[in-house]
Amino acid sequence: MGGVTSVGAAIAVQLDNVGAIIGGGQISGRVFLSVEKDNVTADSLNVKFFGREATRVQYTVQNGDNSETRHAYDERVIVCMDCVLAIFPKVVSRGRYEFPFAMKIPFGLPGKQGTRSGSEWFVTEYFLEARLHRYGMFAWDVHNHQEIFLLDPPSPIKIPSFVPPVTKPIYFCCCIDKGTVTVLANCDDTNINSGELFNVDYSVHNESEATVKALEIRIDQTMRYSADGHVNHVSSVMFQKRIDQSELEGIDKMPRHGNGVVPVDYATIFQQLMAQTKRATFNFPNCRSSMRGQLGTVQHALVVRVATPFCVDDPEIHIPLTVINGPQVAFQGMVPAVGAAYQRPADWNAMVAPPVMLHGAITAFDPSKGPPPPGMMPQPGMMQPGVQPGMMQPGMQPMPVMAQPQQPNYGAANAVAQNVPVNCVDVRRFPSHNRKGADVY
Repeated sequence: MGGVTSVGAAIAVQLDNVGAIIGGGQISGRVFLSVEKDNVTADSLNVKFFGREATRVQYTVQNGDNSETRHAYDERVIVCMDCVLAIFPKVVSRGRYEFPFAMKIPFGLPGKQGTRSGSEWFVTEYFLEARLHRYGMFAWDVHNHQEIFLLDPPSPIKIPSFVPPVTKPIYFCCCIDKGTVTVLANCDDTNINSGELFNVDYSVHNESEATVKALEIRIDQTMRYSADGHVNHVSSVMFQKRIDQSELEGIDKMPRHGNGVVPVDYATIFQQLMAQTKRATFNFPNCRSSMRGQLGTVQHALVVRVATPFCVDDPEIHIPLTVINGPQVAFQGMVPAVGAAYQRPADWNAMVAPPVMLHGAITAFDPSKGPPPPGMMPQPGMMQPGVQPGMMQPGMQPMPVMAQPQQPNYGAANAVAQNVPVNCVDVRRFPSHNRKGADVY
């Protein structure tokens, strides 16, 4: 169970769910508590589900002729549900205890993405934490956590793209008019899962004296994130396909007579596009999920570009995409992180508490708004009145107990069991607490 701490207690949380979880679903598990000393002081056992964005940005500081590389860090809370699983009468007796629980995850949360590796990173991550809350100025809380792999919300319907055609004038030596090139593209779904089959229809009309060399189709990923005022911008080409001139039809250069301007035949362009006679099909590459957070954004786009020989901006179309990582590719090869490795003793014989369905207040943190009014503070859910861990006997049949529902509290900080005001610094450093804690991760 990660070893008994100096306070004489160890704690672990174990999930019954296997694999990734989608927001709106339910998780269940058990909190294991082992008390190896007589009368360890404690007043409550809390279970907290929380998610956060975290960033690390590398920057350089110039000091005379020398430069120094430094790193800035930042965090923002996405969601927090803090629930009281059990209430103790100021002390917990020596023994071993199990606390079954269930909790519903809020719907619509962005999925986990990124890892804390390399010199710079941007991650979104979720954890389930069990904490034995101890009172007193010099008391250390005992806690442990388990990482949760949360999937992106699935897209219910397909949303095809529709963008107007792009017509670019072609110039020789930047001043001699050589006509125009028009490109039009469309994809069958702008909400796409990594690994899915992706279709791109295109149509190119060359109304110029230039030779179209090729048509390029690519998937761009752009990340922008910040930490303590320092910003990092990363652009990546996740997929690229080149269609050479020999594979394109009807794009031969058109001789022009005199200074006459050849009108663009948009009707023909749309007819060819709708006929789907020119289509590129490929499996969508494995990308990060598209998201727009407090510290960073991840954006994706389909880019269709016509390559011409002249030194001008080539005509190209940008179609914004929303990438969703499904369970097939989201967390391949990844192992959930834990605060301390859980290993239940072979002679484990615990007193089992009744199962509890937790309904914690959902808190979206906004440091600029400060803590909520006193009347908005959520009340912790409690176990069945009169049932204390010290009163249970081994083999006792657990009874289902519903904790008291709590009203959602959006846009404000949540101190819950600690009943301590949370300031902006504490929110930004979350999940570090404004009291001492053992096994801090």
